[in-house]
Amino acid sequence: MPKSESGQLDNKINFTNNNDNKILSFQGYNKIIIICIDRDDDIGTKGKLETPIIGKGPCIEAGIKLAIEDPEDSDCNAIFGAIKSY
Repeated sequence: MPKSESGQLDNKINFTNNNDNKILSFQGYNKIIIICIDRDDDIGTKGKLETPIIGKGPCIEAGIKLAIEDPEDSDCNAIFGAIKSY
């Protein structure tokens, strides 16, 4: 890989317009997976929910339930950020 002026490897790949390598390109795909991982299990301990939670509707419900139980928990933002990405 080429190195930049600072000596670091230049490994930036443009996935949206990469016609040279179809393996690295998102072109032609109609589905992508969005994963939000709760490493400290706040959804299970605070929200009293069983994980994994799959699907947009159940994720919205889990995010709301966790936000009601602990509004300052950063996992709420992560859940709603994943939903927004969907």
